[in-house]
Amino acid sequence: MPSLTVITVVRNDPDGLRVTARSLAEQDFREFEWVVVDGGSASETQRVLEEIRSSCAVQISEPDDGIYDAMNKGVRQATGDWSIFLNAGDLLHDAGTLGYLADLGSRSGDVDLLYGDYIECFADGQRRYRSARPLSGILVGMPTSHQAMVYRTRMVLDAPFEQGSLAETGGCEDWSHLLDRVQAGMRGRRFDRPVAVFDATGVSSRLWRTGQRHRVHRLKQLGLFSFRLRVRYLFIHLHAVLAHTLARLLPRRAWMVLAGAKRMLAGSPSKSTED
Repeated sequence: MPSLTVITVVRNDPDGLRVTARSLAEQDFREFEWVVVDGGSASETQRVLEEIRSSCAVQISEPDDGIYDAMNKGVRQATGDWSIFLNAGDLLHDAGTLGYLADLGSRSGDVDLLYGDYIECFADGQRRYRSARPLSGILVGMPTSHQAMVYRTRMVLDAPFEQGSLAETGGCEDWSHLLDRVQAGMRGRRFDRPVAVFDATGVSSRLWRTGQRHRVHRLKQLGLFSFRLRVRYLFIHLHAVLAHTLARLLPRRAWMVLAGAKRMLAGSPSKSTED
């Protein structure tokens, strides 16, 4: 039985699916299974699904009720102890990524979540390094991208993602799911190593404001939206506006220098910290 399951959700994205397939084919570690959940795509994506069929442990191709329904379907097919969601268009950072995750997972019997850093890739070619944050900051957002998170499979089976439309939640159901798990006492392990290169042109990235509104609504429901937290959300909004403005004004080389400096401050790529 594999120790690690890679779950890919796709709908009408043949090029993205090929990118992800190539990334997995380049992995040095081969004792993983690949589960692909297609939401009933058109013929071009179906052709790619046929091309990669021999590389997949499971393929599902049928209409679904959204990305989180598809993610739940994937987890139900997983046989690995750990599951990572790498959707069409996303890729692993380097050829040793899955081997590192499998090894770390084998030494992490006391936690249900492993998570690390990631790189955002934009349509104009810019790449930005993002360092993972402690789980203690879950009230203001995800500690990292879900592509850089490895879930203990049984945890997601016992507590699946809630289904919700992207238009309503802004792609934040994974945050709601993680918030509930942290509130229930889940323990995670953070490590200073990039896991994935995330396609920042994806649907949930374009719905950031909707996602922020969803987070605020959820926190109010739980009675967690204190005055102090309101102030933090205001600063987050202002920071996002400033970052968006700088991204348009600064040349790509300046962003690369900033990302390199940030990476140096992050420490050793093999270091892990329990939250």
